[in-house]
Amino acid sequence: MVFCQPLAHEFYNAHRCSVQLATALSEAGLAVLRFDYFGTADSPGDWEDASITRWVDDIGCAAAELRRRGIGRVCLAGFRFGATLAALYAAQRGPLDALVLWEPLASGQQYLKELVALHTEMLHQDKITSEVPDEGLAGFRYGGSLRAEIARIDLRAGEGTLAHNLLLIQSQEQAGEDPRTLLRADRIEVEAVPTPRFWFPHPRQTPLPPEIPVRILNWIGGL
Repeated sequence: MVFCQPLAHEFYNAHRCSVQLATALSEAGLAVLRFDYFGTADSPGDWEDASITRWVDDIGCAAAELRRRGIGRVCLAGFRFGATLAALYAAQRGPLDALVLWEPLASGQQYLKELVALHTEMLHQDKITSEVPDEGLAGFRYGGSLRAEIARIDLRAGEGTLAHNLLLIQSQEQAGEDPRTLLRADRIEVEAVPTPRFWFPHPRQTPLPPEIPVRILNWIGGL
Protein backbone atom coordinates (compact mmCIF):
# COMPACT_ATOMS: atom_id res chain seq x y z
CA MET A 1 0.00 0.00 0.00
CA VAL A 2 1.19 3.48 -0.93
CA PHE A 3 -0.22 6.00 1.55
CA CYS A 4 -0.80 9.47 0.08
CA GLN A 5 -0.72 12.00 2.89
CA PRO A 6 -2.63 15.30 3.11
CA LEU A 7 -1.00 18.65 2.41
CA ALA A 8 0.32 21.66 4.29
CA HIS A 9 -1.17 22.27 7.74
CA GLU A 10 -3.33 19.13 7.46
CA PHE A 11 -0.19 17.02 7.00
CA TYR A 12 1.12 18.17 10.38
CA ASN A 13 -2.23 18.01 12.17
CA ALA A 14 -2.89 14.47 10.89
CA HIS A 15 0.70 13.22 11.12
CA ARG A 16 0.10 11.17 14.25
CA CYS A 17 -2.88 9.44 12.65
CA SER A 18 -0.92 8.80 9.44
CA VAL A 19 1.90 7.11 11.33
CA GLN A 20 -0.50 5.08 13.47
CA LEU A 21 -2.44 3.92 10.41
CA ALA A 22 0.70 2.87 8.52
CA THR A 23 1.98 1.07 11.61
CA ALA A 24 -1.29 -0.80 12.18
CA LEU A 25 -1.49 -1.93 8.55
CA SER A 26 2.17 -2.93 8.52
CA GLU A 27 1.83 -4.96 11.71
CA ALA A 28 -1.11 -6.76 10.06
CA GLY A 29 1.17 -7.90 7.24
CA LEU A 30 0.88 -5.22 4.55
CA ALA A 31 3.89 -3.55 2.98
CA VAL A 32 3.13 0.13 3.56
CA LEU A 33 5.04 3.07 2.11
CA ARG A 34 4.56 6.63 3.38
CA PHE A 35 6.39 9.32 1.46
CA ASP A 36 6.65 13.11 1.23
CA TYR A 37 5.71 14.95 -1.95
CA PHE A 38 8.23 17.23 -3.66
CA GLY A 39 8.71 20.43 -1.67
CA THR A 40 7.06 19.06 1.49
CA ALA A 41 8.36 17.75 4.83
CA ASP A 42 11.62 15.80 4.30
CA SER A 43 11.60 15.74 0.50
CA PRO A 44 13.88 18.01 -1.53
CA GLY A 45 12.67 21.12 -3.33
CA ASP A 46 10.69 24.17 -2.30
CA TRP A 47 6.95 24.30 -1.70
CA GLU A 48 6.74 27.33 -4.00
CA ASP A 49 8.06 25.20 -6.90
CA ALA A 50 5.64 22.31 -6.38
CA SER A 51 2.66 21.48 -8.57
CA ILE A 52 -0.23 19.04 -8.72
CA THR A 53 1.36 17.37 -11.73
CA ARG A 54 4.63 16.81 -9.88
CA TRP A 55 2.85 15.44 -6.79
CA VAL A 56 0.88 12.98 -8.92
CA ASP A 57 4.17 11.88 -10.49
CA ASP A 58 5.56 11.37 -6.96
CA ILE A 59 2.77 8.88 -6.30
CA GLY A 60 3.84 6.97 -9.38
CA CYS A 61 7.45 6.91 -8.15
CA ALA A 62 6.32 5.55 -4.77
CA ALA A 63 4.25 2.80 -6.42
CA ALA A 64 7.18 1.93 -8.71
CA GLU A 65 9.48 1.64 -5.70
CA LEU A 66 7.20 -0.94 -4.07
CA ARG A 67 7.09 -2.92 -7.28
CA ARG A 68 10.88 -2.69 -7.53
CA ARG A 69 11.04 -4.31 -4.11
CA GLY A 70 8.99 -7.26 -5.32
CA ILE A 71 5.44 -6.23 -4.37
CA GLY A 72 3.15 -7.59 -7.06
CA ARG A 73 -0.13 -5.86 -6.17
CA VAL A 74 -0.07 -2.21 -5.13
CA CYS A 75 -3.03 -0.39 -3.56
CA LEU A 76 -3.18 3.39 -3.25
CA ALA A 77 -4.67 4.88 -0.09
CA GLY A 78 -5.07 8.61 0.50
CA PHE A 79 -6.42 10.97 3.11
CA ARG A 80 -8.04 14.37 2.39
CA PHE A 81 -6.05 16.04 -0.41
CA GLY A 82 -3.85 12.96 -0.53
CA ALA A 83 -6.99 11.01 -1.48
CA THR A 84 -7.69 13.58 -4.18
CA LEU A 85 -4.17 13.18 -5.56
CA ALA A 86 -4.57 9.38 -5.49
CA ALA A 87 -7.82 9.71 -7.46
CA LEU A 88 -6.10 12.00 -9.98
CA TYR A 89 -3.31 9.44 -10.37
CA ALA A 90 -5.89 6.70 -10.93
CA ALA A 91 -7.69 8.84 -13.50
CA GLN A 92 -4.44 9.33 -15.43
CA ARG A 93 -2.79 5.92 -14.98
CA GLY A 94 -5.66 3.65 -13.99
CA PRO A 95 -7.75 1.76 -13.60
CA LEU A 96 -6.03 0.58 -10.43
CA ASP A 97 -6.72 -2.77 -8.84
CA ALA A 98 -7.51 -1.24 -5.44
CA LEU A 99 -7.98 2.32 -4.21
CA VAL A 100 -8.82 3.59 -0.70
CA LEU A 101 -10.03 7.19 -0.44
CA TRP A 102 -10.50 8.61 3.06
CA GLU A 103 -12.30 11.97 3.08
CA PRO A 104 -11.39 12.85 -0.54
CA LEU A 105 -11.86 16.47 -1.62
CA ALA A 106 -13.95 16.35 -4.77
CA SER A 107 -13.79 20.04 -5.63
CA GLY A 108 -10.58 22.03 -5.69
CA GLN A 109 -12.52 25.29 -5.61
CA GLN A 110 -14.33 24.20 -2.45
CA TYR A 111 -11.00 23.23 -0.88
CA LEU A 112 -9.61 26.71 -1.56
CA LYS A 113 -12.70 28.22 0.06
CA GLU A 114 -12.07 26.05 3.13
CA LEU A 115 -8.48 27.28 3.28
CA VAL A 116 -9.53 30.94 3.05
CA ALA A 117 -12.15 30.46 5.78
CA LEU A 118 -9.65 28.69 8.03
CA HIS A 119 -7.01 31.35 7.45
CA THR A 120 -9.50 34.11 8.30
CA GLU A 121 -10.52 32.27 11.47
CA MET A 122 -6.89 31.85 12.52
CA LEU A 123 -6.25 35.58 12.04
CA HIS A 124 -9.33 36.38 14.10
CA GLN A 125 -8.28 34.07 16.93
CA ASP A 126 -4.83 35.65 17.02
CA LYS A 127 -6.45 39.13 16.91
CA ILE A 128 -4.59 40.02 13.73
CA THR A 129 -6.50 42.64 11.77
CA SER A 130 -5.46 42.38 8.14
CA GLU A 131 -6.81 41.26 4.85
CA VAL A 132 -6.32 37.65 3.73
CA PRO A 133 -3.04 37.77 1.77
CA ASP A 134 -2.96 36.92 -1.91
CA GLU A 135 -0.83 33.80 -1.42
CA GLY A 136 -0.61 32.94 2.29
CA LEU A 137 -3.19 30.48 3.61
CA ALA A 138 -2.94 28.81 7.02
CA GLY A 139 0.81 29.29 7.14
CA PHE A 140 1.62 28.17 3.58
CA ARG A 141 2.07 30.12 0.37
CA TYR A 142 -0.25 29.12 -2.45
CA GLY A 143 1.05 30.83 -5.57
CA GLY A 144 -1.12 31.63 -8.54
CA SER A 145 -0.17 28.58 -10.60
CA LEU A 146 -0.78 26.15 -7.72
CA ARG A 147 -4.10 27.79 -6.89
CA ALA A 148 -5.13 27.55 -10.53
CA GLU A 149 -4.25 23.84 -10.62
CA ILE A 150 -6.21 23.18 -7.43
CA ALA A 151 -9.19 25.20 -8.66
CA ARG A 152 -9.43 23.06 -11.80
CA ILE A 153 -9.81 19.83 -9.82
CA ASP A 154 -13.29 18.32 -10.04
CA LEU A 155 -13.44 14.58 -9.47
CA ARG A 156 -17.07 14.51 -10.60
CA ALA A 157 -16.17 15.74 -14.07
CA GLY A 158 -13.86 12.88 -15.04
CA GLU A 159 -14.58 9.89 -17.20
CA GLY A 160 -13.40 6.32 -17.09
CA THR A 161 -12.91 3.88 -14.24
CA LEU A 162 -10.60 4.86 -11.39
CA ALA A 163 -10.26 1.38 -9.92
CA HIS A 164 -11.68 -2.11 -10.08
CA ASN A 165 -12.15 -2.03 -6.29
CA LEU A 166 -12.66 1.20 -4.35
CA LEU A 167 -13.20 1.84 -0.65
CA LEU A 168 -14.57 5.26 0.30
CA ILE A 169 -14.30 6.24 3.99
CA GLN A 170 -16.25 9.27 5.19
CA SER A 171 -16.56 10.77 8.65
CA GLN A 172 -20.29 11.12 8.11
CA GLU A 173 -22.93 10.38 5.53
CA GLN A 174 -23.03 13.00 2.79
CA ALA A 175 -26.67 14.04 2.72
CA GLY A 176 -28.20 13.91 -0.72
CA GLU A 177 -25.02 12.76 -2.45
CA ASP A 178 -24.52 9.25 -3.75
CA PRO A 179 -20.77 8.53 -3.73
CA ARG A 180 -21.24 6.48 -6.87
CA THR A 181 -21.91 9.74 -8.72
CA LEU A 182 -18.54 11.03 -7.46
CA LEU A 183 -16.28 8.00 -7.85
CA ARG A 184 -16.04 5.58 -10.74
CA ALA A 185 -15.16 1.98 -10.00
CA ASP A 186 -16.33 -1.51 -10.84
CA ARG A 187 -16.97 -2.22 -7.17
CA ILE A 188 -17.46 0.54 -4.58
CA GLU A 189 -17.83 0.05 -0.86
CA VAL A 190 -18.69 3.01 1.39
CA GLU A 191 -17.83 3.14 5.09
CA ALA A 192 -19.13 5.89 7.38
CA VAL A 193 -16.80 6.24 10.37
CA PRO A 194 -17.77 9.21 12.59
CA THR A 195 -14.57 11.00 13.59
CA PRO A 196 -13.63 14.48 14.78
CA ARG A 197 -11.99 16.72 12.21
CA PHE A 198 -8.52 16.01 13.55
CA TRP A 199 -6.92 17.47 10.42
CA PHE A 200 -7.97 20.93 11.66
CA PRO A 201 -5.81 22.76 14.22
CA HIS A 202 -6.15 21.31 17.72
CA PRO A 203 -4.22 21.81 20.97
CA ARG A 204 -2.80 18.32 20.51
CA GLN A 205 -2.97 15.73 17.80
CA THR A 206 -5.93 13.37 17.96
CA PRO A 207 -5.12 9.63 17.92
CA LEU A 208 -6.22 7.47 15.02
CA PRO A 209 -9.83 6.25 15.20
CA PRO A 210 -9.34 2.49 15.78
CA GLU A 211 -12.09 1.58 13.31
CA ILE A 212 -10.13 2.90 10.33
CA PRO A 213 -7.39 0.23 10.03
CA VAL A 214 -9.94 -2.49 10.86
CA ARG A 215 -12.25 -1.39 8.05
CA ILE A 216 -9.38 -1.12 5.56
CA LEU A 217 -7.96 -4.55 6.49
CA ASN A 218 -11.37 -6.22 6.29
CA TRP A 219 -11.94 -4.68 2.88
CA ILE A 220 -8.55 -5.71 1.53
CA GLY A 221 -9.03 -9.19 2.91
CA GLY A 222 -12.21 -9.52 0.86
CA LEU A 223 -10.63 -8.66 -2.48
